[in-house]
Amino acid sequence: MTQPRSKKSPEEIETAVSQLKSTRPAYKALLDFYGNVFIAQATSTPEIEPIPIAGDLLSARRQEGLPLIDKTEFRIDLAAARRLFDALCDAAVLPEGGLSVDAGPLKKVVADGDIDPENLFRAVLNDDEAAFADAARKTGLESAVIEFFAYNSIKPSLTVCRDHLSPHLDATGDWDKGYCPVCGGLPVLSALSIDAGARRLFCAVCWHDWSAPRMRCPYCDHAEPKHHPYLHTTEEPEYRVDLCENCRSYMKTVDLRQLPRPFHPPLEALATLHLDMTAREKGYRSGMSPDIDP
Repeated sequence: MTQPRSKKSPEEIETAVSQLKSTRPAYKALLDFYGNVFIAQATSTPEIEPIPIAGDLLSARRQEGLPLIDKTEFRIDLAAARRLFDALCDAAVLPEGGLSVDAGPLKKVVADGDIDPENLFRAVLNDDEAAFADAARKTGLESAVIEFFAYNSIKPSLTVCRDHLSPHLDATGDWDKGYCPVCGGLPVLSALSIDAGARRLFCAVCWHDWSAPRMRCPYCDHAEPKHHPYLHTTEEPEYRVDLCENCRSYMKTVDLRQLPRPFHPPLEALATLHLDMTAREKGYRSGMSPDIDP
C-alpha cells in the first residue's frame, strides 16, 4: 500500500498553492499568506536531539494504547522557532500577505522583552490559555491569533521530533486508535491513498499520518457503515466529507487518486474551509470540537 508522502519541498508547495489559486480565486488572499507560511516552515531546519524512549517504556505504552510521548514532551529549537516567528509576523503585516491582522504589536512586545516567546511556544504544548490571554492584553490581538503564530513557529520542530520518533512505531505493530500514535493529537484531515484508496489520518499537532479503517469514526470509534455517509460533489472530485451520525462529527478527506497537484496536508485543510461550512450547516461538528462525545 502506497502511503501519502506528507513532507513537501518549498517548490512543491509553491506549485500546489499556485494551482489552487487558479481554481479558487476566492481563496487567493488566504493562500497568498499561508503559502508563505508553509514555504517558510519547509525551509526552516531545526536542530533537535532525538527524544529517548526505553524499550520497556515503549512496550508498556503500546500495551496500554498510549502514544509514544505526550505533546508536552516535544523538544523545540528555540533559535529556529524565533527566526520563523519573526518571519511570520513580518509576512502578516505586508499588504500582500492577505491577513486583516497587524502582527507588529506582537513582534514589538517580544522584541522589547515584555513577552518571552519561549513561554508562548511552551503554552502551545501545555494548552496554557492564560499565557495567550496575557499576551492578548499586552498586544490588543486576539488570543487565537497569538496562538497561531506560536504554533506555526514551532511546527518545524514538532515535525523533526515526529520524524525521530516514528521509526519506533514500526517495531510495535499496527495502531488502531483514533488519535496520533506519536503524540496523541486528534486527526484533522484524512486521505485516501493513490493505489488502493486506503485511509490515513493526519494529526493536527505533529502531522504524523497513520492508517485507519474507512468506515470507522476516529472520534467515537463507531463502525456501523450505514451510520457513515459522506458529502461529495462532481465539481471537486478530490474531496469528500465523511460524516458520523453517531457523534455528529465530520472529517474532511482528500482522495489522492483525484488530486491534480502535490499533496501538502495543511494546505488542503486550509483550502477546504467551504467544506467545513457545508458540514456545519447540515448539523455536524468538527471532530476536534470539545463538545464531541468520545
